[in-house]
Amino acid sequence: MNEGKIGTGSNATVPHRFRLTSLDGGAAIDTYALSISNNGYVAGARGPVLWSPFRYRKGRFEIFSSIGGDGSIAAGINDHGTIVGRVHYGSSIYGFIYDHDDSLDILTNLSWAHAINSSGAVVGSMAREGGSAPFDDTYGYVWVNGIVTPLDPGFATGLVSITSANDINDDGWITGEAYNADLQRRAFLSDGTTVRDLGALGGYLSVGRGISSKGHVTGEWIGPDSPIHAFLYDGRVMRDLGTLGGRESWGYAVNARGHVVGQSLMKEGAAHAFFFDGERMLDLNALVDASAEGWVLYGATDINDRGQIVGTGSFNGRTRAFLLTPSP
Repeated sequence: MNEGKIGTGSNATVPHRFRLTSLDGGAAIDTYALSISNNGYVAGARGPVLWSPFRYRKGRFEIFSSIGGDGSIAAGINDHGTIVGRVHYGSSIYGFIYDHDDSLDILTNLSWAHAINSSGAVVGSMAREGGSAPFDDTYGYVWVNGIVTPLDPGFATGLVSITSANDINDDGWITGEAYNADLQRRAFLSDGTTVRDLGALGGYLSVGRGISSKGHVTGEWIGPDSPIHAFLYDGRVMRDLGTLGGRESWGYAVNARGHVVGQSLMKEGAAHAFFFDGERMLDLNALVDASAEGWVLYGATDINDRGQIVGTGSFNGRTRAFLLTPSP
């Protein structure tokens, strides 16, 4: 495949400005936002004393303590408000699907549900038989209507083990990470029948974190001298997105316009949320209006096709989830 550096993109539209909404549920407790659907449902977790999933939309903040266990986190959400994630019972971890009609499905032990699409297909990772921990030896899976189907590496040209499925779009395209024949971890793109190794820009490792409705992928790659950089695969090439001045960056989500969000180290070492506009990486802290007074945005974890962004930052010293909405 072709690989290259970011150049001028046709999707670049600047300046961008955002209005911030604090997702704290009115309580003096830490919150973390991890996912946003295209119609504005937000999912995350509140903690850290006893983690509980939350769902937010249009001013309504809901806590799902009914999932039970010894703490749980919502990692993904779809347009129906169905959340997926993981729940802890002692030393055991189970993936869960909590439907909009309040039905709850618990997956097998040592599993994690990462994302869900509008059709209700869930992807994640699960321990192989005999594994001692969720991510010591895992395989990616797809869950549909109560049936778990492992992602079979047999169809994967050059890939011998798909270890995690991290995101899925509404057309059923999946990204995540796999091992190739040289035991190098690689980002992949799969339609469930075929799979593509997205490469690593000359490095040895890459991970796919987020996928758009167009099948574009973001994540991170590691080069020979071990800098970690966010990348964007646009259907043709994998491109290095650079950083905000520091050594490392991570791409977490990409939308239909090719806008990417994630986290980057600054020159002085602090972590800031970033927004890639199709042409360049920008510090989200410089793109918010007066509603963000008192905030530092540490990381952006998801972006939808409306341009709404969720993530986690600090407000007057307390960890808070945020929602950014493009200003008119």
